[in-house]
Amino acid sequence: MAKKITPPPVVLMGGIVDLETGVSMNPERYSGQPFTIGDSDHNVINWIQSGELLVSNQTLCLGMSWNELNQLGFISGRPVNIGGQSYLCRSIRTDGKKRGGELSWIFGDTVNEEEIWNWSKGYFWCWNDSETILGSGETDQPGSGFVLMGVAHWFKPDLRAGIGFRPVLEPLSPTLMPDELQHGQAVTIFGPGGSVSGAFMEMSSYDLILEPNNQKQVVYPWTAVDGRGFMVIDRSAIMHIQENLKEGK
Repeated sequence: MAKKITPPPVVLMGGIVDLETGVSMNPERYSGQPFTIGDSDHNVINWIQSGELLVSNQTLCLGMSWNELNQLGFISGRPVNIGGQSYLCRSIRTDGKKRGGELSWIFGDTVNEEEIWNWSKGYFWCWNDSETILGSGETDQPGSGFVLMGVAHWFKPDLRAGIGFRPVLEPLSPTLMPDELQHGQAVTIFGPGGSVSGAFMEMSSYDLILEPNNQKQVVYPWTAVDGRGFMVIDRSAIMHIQENLKEGK
């Protein structure tokens, strides 16, 4: 007798919205327009509760490459706000193995249940978080891959056909304000397309200075490295400041 599968809890909230206007967009196919996930009364996303994470019950934005998703920040994670709660919205993480990382415990015994995960809606991009994500201008990303039926496959990041975004929401605490930071405080700072981590050193009206805790961190358009090796961050680009969050890749 087959084991009866108990469907996991489902949460309905938020949707794909235009990055600038917040207007609801078609969630099924990628239009080429920048988007985020936020409050929406239309095309509300069904999220499956998996531990502390919420995972979309189907692939969204079909026809989107890994590179395009990374440019929007949704590979390693982009802060979003839904219903007043802050989340890190990102792709599923793997460890380079076909069923490794988060794949086995997110999908678990329900991995073959089409009614729960809607595999027929398309493959989705993932990332191997044991690899450093390169700058957005790079064409060969060692951490890029897509998932079908809970199994990761590694492929070139510019592929679009039949692949999209299955978002994951990871709860964040309320953002810290720059003037609340204490010297030496360990933080992760999120900006467009990624995040940097380190110890807070000082700030001016325009910049915030971190001593990075990872020499391999990517330099983004809103960051620079000074002569001391410290990370200089454009304050106008800061989207969220989180204390003691796992280091951004």
